[in-house]
Amino acid sequence: MVWNSAVELAPGEEPALNRRAWLSHRTSQYQVAPETSLAEQVAAQIEAMARDEEPGARLGSKDELRGLVGVSVGTLNEALRIAQARGAVTLRRGPGGGIFSAHTTSLMRLGAQIVGMETSAHTLRDALRMRNALDPLALSDAVEHVRPFDIEDLRRILNGMRSSLDAGDVDGFIRGHWNFQARVTSISPNALLRTVFVGLIEFLDEHAVAVMPLGSDGEEGVLTQLRLHERMIAALEARDREAAFGVMRDYVASQGETLHDW
Repeated sequence: MVWNSAVELAPGEEPALNRRAWLSHRTSQYQVAPETSLAEQVAAQIEAMARDEEPGARLGSKDELRGLVGVSVGTLNEALRIAQARGAVTLRRGPGGGIFSAHTTSLMRLGAQIVGMETSAHTLRDALRMRNALDPLALSDAVEHVRPFDIEDLRRILNGMRSSLDAGDVDGFIRGHWNFQARVTSISPNALLRTVFVGLIEFLDEHAVAVMPLGSDGEEGVLTQLRLHERMIAALEARDREAAFGVMRDYVASQGETLHDW
């Protein structure tokens, strides 16, 4: 167990700390990205404390935790709300009450942490980076497992994108773009990949005003996107992995700065 950067103690050699000192020591080790709000940082500390305990263990009262993390009552209450929404802790009132660690699975914690994230330019950029990073895996599965009815669905979505453009509905075109990507991902037999990837796409779709997948070339940029979607359908129908990955690379190259006005 490492207690600081210079000293490492073997099991059984840990100093005898009282609970308050032990909690204070632990909270100093849980660090999060500086871009997050103070309440988010405190929530991350509380969640880490809860993970170190058995389910149902008492972490302390509100006053005890506030003394450990050194924040205002309002900030602590917001942090507890976040940690509770993510399923990390439960709050009990009355004698013997306080904040207790909750019993959750790793997948439950992952889902709850994602739900509790703040929407910001930083989060949107992270979502785009993750989507791009998962693209090769999703596309490999699509090439291998695509069926004729998948191709029919993709053509239907592409036709809808064209209709949106004809009607001057840019938002509809953008949503068609995300629907197209989600439909390609749905071909994968990997349930975890589908859930994470499609969740990212839905998150980006919710912020379609800020996310502009049209490039910066106006009408020519829109036509480029249509051609890329057409090429992707042809590559999938032919089960041509090299061609599909070529379309993916061309799409990424066409984007440039994809967050508009952020």
